[in-house]
Amino acid sequence: MTLSALAETHLGAAGPQFDPHTEPHTCAERWRYWIRHFNYYLDGQVDQVVSAESKDDYEPAVNKLTEYFVPKLNTAYERQKFRSLEFKREETTAQFVTKLRKQSRYFDFKDKDECIRDQLIEKCMYPDLKRKWLRKTLDITEMLDMARVYELENYTRLKKDTRTCC
Repeated sequence: MTLSALAETHLGAAGPQFDPHTEPHTCAERWRYWIRHFNYYLDGQVDQVVSAESKDDYEPAVNKLTEYFVPKLNTAYERQKFRSLEFKREETTAQFVTKLRKQSRYFDFKDKDECIRDQLIEKCMYPDLKRKWLRKTLDITEMLDMARVYELENYTRLKKDTRTCC
């Protein structure tokens, strides 16, 4: 049985579907997600069904497909997108950090957490919290903890500010 036949007959509803023609702007991300789940599935099934010669063909085939579905990224553009992300009034600090983390996947900074921390300080819209962060060197986890406390303590005021905005 070939790998494609194995995927068709056995993977089915057990794994995500991959259609490269839907949502072309997310094709690379969806491909990475699909191939990761397909490999999880194969780990448990491939030894029972596929011969050793077929295994040697699998990795080059996946590499070629990955080259096709995951275009080369423009690092300067992706970094600019990272730096231009805005901290919106209606989102929490944790949500903003998640947004930064997602965007940081598309390029290589030497220390992503440090870049995320710096971006968080720069874009923070709470002057009191920003001052606390700048008093000493903190890692991203400590900053998120402080932000959660700040946002909980100021929840009512922050909600009111959000409603009156725009």
